[in-house]
Amino acid sequence: MINLYPQRATDPDDMDSVLNQEIQLKNLEEVKKYLPESCNIWAAWGTLIEKRPYLSECLRALYDILGPECRWFTIGKRSKAGHPHHPLYLGKDLPQDNFDIEKYINELS
Repeated sequence: MINLYPQRATDPDDMDSVLNQEIQLKNLEEVKKYLPESCNIWAAWGTLIEKRPYLSECLRALYDILGPECRWFTIGKRSKAGHPHHPLYLGKDLPQDNFDIEKYINELS
């Protein structure tokens, strides 16, 4: 599992109000170290990506280090804004759908 931002909080309102560059860079280093060049990534951050402006920046940075070799997918329908749903709100037997991460990132801008 990879979080968009390396801070955990039970309540998203408790997340950093501004990006902590130090922990974000460390997170990206760890992702780079452990993920293979080609991988499958389940996109599942839900609408919380809108909670903090820096989360979309974190997604872009994550995509930049993973590159286009990784396959991104979602499970279940996306939100009205096109965000992939968090697994907590999904049924257990839903199929995977390819997720055009580049298009999604461009639309976040």
